[in-house]
Amino acid sequence: MPRLIAASILAGCALIAAAIYFGLRARPVGVAAPSSPPTAPASDERALASQVKAQLQAARPELAEACWPAGTPGSATYQLDLTFAADGAQIARGILGDRRVRAPGVEQCAQQKLPPLHVAPPGATVHLEVPLELP
Repeated sequence: MPRLIAASILAGCALIAAAIYFGLRARPVGVAAPSSPPTAPASDERALASQVKAQLQAARPELAEACWPAGTPGSATYQLDLTFAADGAQIARGILGDRRVRAPGVEQCAQQKLPPLHVAPPGATVHLEVPLELP
């Protein structure tokens, strides 16, 4: 009986090894990785960042009123991580909080209350990191 179990395990390992070997050999060679979209030059990124900062300044009073907890002393700087498509539409956004300030839920509230941002069409995908100070 113990020999039968050992032989079964050995035969199963051999079958798995053969399946992996022949499965990997059947894959086509030279498959190119998907290319990433082109990115805008750094000079354009500065101009786009100033457009985003102007939109954030306009939305700041509403965000502070809706999201900043009453009675929280001081202020906090949050980092917005934004990605814009070639046509200038926002396609991704993340908000990183200021760990020095105890203001729970501000990031989530700002994600919900901040409208989608738009920039002049850069012609390529653009990633920006822009600060937002509250309140």
